[in-house]
Amino acid sequence: NDDAVAAARKPLEQYIKGHQTRQSTDMRAAFLPAAHVEGMRAEGFVSWDVDTYCGLFDGIPAVDEQTRSRTIELLEVHESVALARMTLIHGATKSQTCLCC
Repeated sequence: NDDAVAAARKPLEQYIKGHQTRQSTDMRAAFLPAAHVEGMRAEGFVSWDVDTYCGLFDGIPAVDEQTRSRTIELLEVHESVALARMTLIHGATKSQTCLCC
C-alpha cells in the first residue's frame, strides 16, 4: 500500500536529515521514544538508548557534508512490519544501515 510505504519513509528521511544537520532534535524525530540503536563502530559493538544516541550529535554539520551521500536502498512494508536498508557514504567510509520496525 502506497500510504504505508510513505509513512514508513518519513522517519528514514528524518534520519537522513539528522545526519546532515547533526542536530540532536532532528535525529530524535526519526525515532520513537523507546527506540534502541545497536550496531558496529570502530570501537566494536555498541548498544544505545535513543537519548544516548541522539546525544552524539553536536549540531555542527561535517566539514565534508556536501560530498556525503545517503540513500534509501530498500523499503518493504508488510502489514505492521517494515524493513529498510540505507547506504551512507562519507569520505572513504561506506556503511549500510538496516532497520526493522
